[in-house]
Amino acid sequence: MKVAVVAPSPVPFTIGGAERAWRGIVDAINDGTEHVCELLKVPSPERDLAELVRSYRMFLGLDVTHFDLVLTSKYPAWMVNHPEHDIYLFHRLRGLYDTYPGHLPARVDVADRRVAEVARILRTPPTREGAYKALDLAEALVERWPDDPVLGHPGPLGRELVHYLDSIGFAPDEGRRYFSLSDTVARRPGYFPPRVGVEVLELPSNLAGLGPGTYERFFTASRLDGPKRLDLLIEAYRRVPGDVPLLIAGSGPEEARLRELAAGDDRVQLLGFVTDEQLAEHYRRALAVPFIPLDEDWGLIAVEAMASATPVVTCTDSGGPADLVDDGVNGFVVQPSTAALAGALTRLVQEPGLAERLGTAGLARSKAITWEGVVKRLTAGRERRIRRAAGETRRGLGPTAAATTKPVDNEGWRTGKPKVVVLSTFVIHPARHGGQLRCWHLYRELTDRFDIEFLCLGSIHDFTSEQVVAPGIVQRVVPRSFEHHQLEVGWDHRTGMAVGDIVAGLFVDRSTEFMAMATASLRDAEAVLLAHPFLLEVAEKLAPSVPVIYDAHNSEADLKGELLGGRPGGDELLDRVEAIEGRAVRSSVVRTACSTDDAARLGERYGVEERSFLIVPNGVDVAGTEFVTGDERTRNTERFLARYSTMATRGLEHIAVFFGSWHPPNIEAGRRLLRIAPSVPDALIVLAGGHTSALPRFGLPANVAPAGLVSDLVKKALLRSATIGLNPVVQGSGTNLKLVEYLAAGLPVVTTPTGARGLPVVEGVHARLADLPEFGAAMTASIADPGRPAMATAGRLLVEESFDWARIAPRLSAAIAAALP
Repeated sequence: MKVAVVAPSPVPFTIGGAERAWRGIVDAINDGTEHVCELLKVPSPERDLAELVRSYRMFLGLDVTHFDLVLTSKYPAWMVNHPEHDIYLFHRLRGLYDTYPGHLPARVDVADRRVAEVARILRTPPTREGAYKALDLAEALVERWPDDPVLGHPGPLGRELVHYLDSIGFAPDEGRRYFSLSDTVARRPGYFPPRVGVEVLELPSNLAGLGPGTYERFFTASRLDGPKRLDLLIEAYRRVPGDVPLLIAGSGPEEARLRELAAGDDRVQLLGFVTDEQLAEHYRRALAVPFIPLDEDWGLIAVEAMASATPVVTCTDSGGPADLVDDGVNGFVVQPSTAALAGALTRLVQEPGLAERLGTAGLARSKAITWEGVVKRLTAGRERRIRRAAGETRRGLGPTAAATTKPVDNEGWRTGKPKVVVLSTFVIHPARHGGQLRCWHLYRELTDRFDIEFLCLGSIHDFTSEQVVAPGIVQRVVPRSFEHHQLEVGWDHRTGMAVGDIVAGLFVDRSTEFMAMATASLRDAEAVLLAHPFLLEVAEKLAPSVPVIYDAHNSEADLKGELLGGRPGGDELLDRVEAIEGRAVRSSVVRTACSTDDAARLGERYGVEERSFLIVPNGVDVAGTEFVTGDERTRNTERFLARYSTMATRGLEHIAVFFGSWHPPNIEAGRRLLRIAPSVPDALIVLAGGHTSALPRFGLPANVAPAGLVSDLVKKALLRSATIGLNPVVQGSGTNLKLVEYLAAGLPVVTTPTGARGLPVVEGVHARLADLPEFGAAMTASIADPGRPAMATAGRLLVEESFDWARIAPRLSAAIAAALP
């Protein structure tokens, strides 16, 4: 079998990880199989949109039909047209996908006459004929208006054009099988077509001379630029005690700044370029390899370190390296902060034998990543298929249409049960914040009786995607249109707060792709389930006869009234909230409330009986939540705080944690904790979640650690290690999910009465309740209270009895089944 690896050649030319990977694949096929393989590279500049257009055109017209199989992994190479074309994705053009600047428009404005013609092509089903026309028009526009920001790179025309072109290159009838370099790449929204199977193939290194050695110094190697975050590494390393040096190999635009940052610490050495032989020797002599890039596609450096029995220290947001490293097993995965990094490096310096133990586990992990395994999967079954296709063509039957990995049929996820469509103004899976967690844990339990479709109106930064997220559950995401987004932003500016959920239904007709998807999805739905009331208009317009289930996460009119009162446009929006919530309550065949208080308020406001509400409180997966208390929690606290031992703040003995999404009540709660923090000087106050992006970045109290968005792994570590859990909210409706999570984990709680709303929490038995003026004092008292373990046990029992999803969800499932005809 004749195989071609088709790839772009960077202009100006450099040799990076992709180039080494392509050469490794070619060599492995030629040396280890009966097949022959050639690397075909075409110069592909992309310094501006004009160059990018020409590069895409080059591959679009490239004839590679003299090969039996074509493999591509990077733009624009996948534009080649070949009947046996597999994609082994390294990454898309990230600056036009997941790292596209948020301040730029996502699409061109069709009202701009200059781009109207190309925009019309880009918004029709993609074809190769359309691709040539769009490229011609785009090139002419750039030549005429070279300095127009609409035609810049990155910019809205380039983004829309590349998405159109890539959808052709990735079309299931052209990219027969799909492979991904890492779980990180496979998970990125919009990287793969909906309903296709994606297999992760981890790439080994072809660097010679790797193997176990001595543990003498910290070493890392990479291009010296911003995304590699070597500045963060140097800042953290300067806090590490001892004389173990840090050696950094590589060159790049940040070199001068990094040398300035390292000035005064003779332990830091920037080596510049090193040969392959020197690189292998550095790996063998390393105590550890800290490799902390931001959202790296794979992380060949981590693979090479592991192959040298050297532990890797990486970050929770580092992408591919974090996929490789199992925290505490073959390295460390820490928060991207100087304190966390310094803590991990300090442990390696101060704990004899730790590096060798972690490195030995890493070596075992690396042995599973082989060229033989990669090539076997890339060529498996291909020769037989190609011969069969050729034989059928000779017999006049035409080429076979079957693919090794077929796109899943549009309804291939169905299990034969009645379908319930969940309409949501946000993406549900993966679940991070309170609303997502409720939707995911509650609605997935409905699959005992129903097939569930999540139809999510995504943000403008999301991509259209379709994914089977669990047996019997599919999630379809369609982003808001640019026009829809702009209208929502106008309301945000007018009111001074984010109100996109409230006005989503007002402008949803402008998101024509979402409405088209909703039309198709609701056609065979047995019921519509509203997660919040704000997309009720979609159901009313497209499926007026389909029964509605309303899951009231809050009493929206009460909650929004607290937030919008006195704001410009607030009264108008509150009228809308009350109208849409009232219709959802009154028209639903099943209506839920998170608490009896909410049911009473909703019933009174909208003229329905309180008893008509099914009480479905927020819950937690009790079986999946580790209960930790007493001495074990104290030991966890000590270990966690050891990571902060090099901070300027000394004497920290306890941890107080607050989890909060980017939601106004949580943001205000975070600000209050900044004011309270100095009154609890012996506690590290960890603020986790999206609310931290709205807090000040500088001048924070010394004992406050804003962690930002955290992974599930870090969240579980905090729930196991914190001394107390905090909930100082003074606004809200429904029941508070974070409080239930605290109680399930055995974490003693300090909360305001509002934070405990709707829950049968007894002061002094399950939690400590305090109003804001006394909140700091209550934190101090709770930390000092020897009765914390008893309170933790009582809280866990309360959750097991009343707030376990396994107990809550069947009630909703049964109610829906009983209400449907």
